[in-house]
Amino acid sequence: QQEGLDPLVLEKDPTELIPLNPKPAGAAAGAKKAAAGPKVTKKKLHWKALDREKVKNSLWAEDEDDGEDDLYMDEEEFKRLFVQSESASAKKAEVKVVAKEVKKTKVALINMKRAQNAGIALARIRFPYPTLKEKIMDMDGEGLTTDQLKSLEEYLPNNEEEGLISAYKGDFKDLGQAEQYMKVMLGFKSAPKRIRAMIFKQTYRIRINDCATKLTKIENACDDVKLSGRLKKVLKTILRVGNQLNDGEKHEGFTLDSLLKLQSAKAFDRKTSVLQYVITLISRNDADCLLFPEDLKHISEASRLTLDAVNTERKGLREEFDNNYKIIDEIEAKEPTPKTGAMVDFLARAEKMIVDLERGSEAVKKKFVGVLAYFGEDASMTTTEFFTTLHKFVLEFVSVRDVVERQRLSEQKKAEAAEQQEKQAHHRASMAHMPTAADRAVHPDSGAGLK
Repeated sequence: QQEGLDPLVLEKDPTELIPLNPKPAGAAAGAKKAAAGPKVTKKKLHWKALDREKVKNSLWAEDEDDGEDDLYMDEEEFKRLFVQSESASAKKAEVKVVAKEVKKTKVALINMKRAQNAGIALARIRFPYPTLKEKIMDMDGEGLTTDQLKSLEEYLPNNEEEGLISAYKGDFKDLGQAEQYMKVMLGFKSAPKRIRAMIFKQTYRIRINDCATKLTKIENACDDVKLSGRLKKVLKTILRVGNQLNDGEKHEGFTLDSLLKLQSAKAFDRKTSVLQYVITLISRNDADCLLFPEDLKHISEASRLTLDAVNTERKGLREEFDNNYKIIDEIEAKEPTPKTGAMVDFLARAEKMIVDLERGSEAVKKKFVGVLAYFGEDASMTTTEFFTTLHKFVLEFVSVRDVVERQRLSEQKKAEAAEQQEKQAHHRASMAHMPTAADRAVHPDSGAGLK
């Protein structure tokens, strides 16, 4: 045994064969030890422990009443959560390796970044690619959003991609999402025009309504300023004050932007502005006119709109509308089964909407030109310039009107307080001349004159 040999060999039968390479002594014990079980690993909590000296007299010091021994811990639960054997860990790793080996890599033919972007966009569309092709052929956008239609157009194969995909002879299912979509769309030459027509159809009503809404807001603002009698009186009052200030000049009107100079023009007291004086005059003569801002409810919205921009959008709609008619004509001329019936029906209905919008636009333009003439402004002034200037004046007028009103109330309270003090002083003076009870007792006839 000291020489590393098994002593049990001496006890064997003389006829029994002895192995040429006998296992050294203790090998069996080592085998048993190796079979004892896999290595166990515990999760570690990487905390920072306190020094023993710091524990003294702290909450960590031993306390007979802290109940630490009564704490119950489920050992099975603890092992399940925080203990792991090497065999279990190896088994998990083995499963992961197998799973990775099963997953096949998709064939990439086009630019990687474009393929990734296309894959993300196409994943949001619930239709199979052959069905999408049929929907595009029929110009049927039901179930597709405008953004999805734009993605379908964006990721149609270009000339280079068509060549790469046409040359591919492998399994269709091995292709990436972008390549599969492009494969289905190969040879569909009218697809871009059809998709653009579908986008126009889907957004047409929204764009028409948006233009119509903006036109209505501008028209309402035009009506507000022309029909407000109180605004007219306020402007006339300002004209009279302005002429009086300018040495009695007889000007018959002033430009709209002159209204924004009233607050900055001060009297010699350097406190009272011309606008404050105008408001004070109006409050004394016709206080109802101070409420003219209530008549101009729509000018705030109109100040953010431009009639020219609305007309540009309207013209763009007309141009796209006419182009879609041309697209339909081209498709019907080149393809034996164009499948354009749904789009033709839509364009027939949509034409009335664009005609109504054009008429409405001309009517509002004519009305605004009338407003400019009513105020004596240049015909080149835009709706934004006109209503923004007027809106600024209204906001300034309301702010100063409130200040003037607070001053008036403050002065009124002071006057009332002074009047009350005067009455009290008069009362005390009258009481001082009245005889007292003692005086009436000595001079019984002294109060006779008071009866």
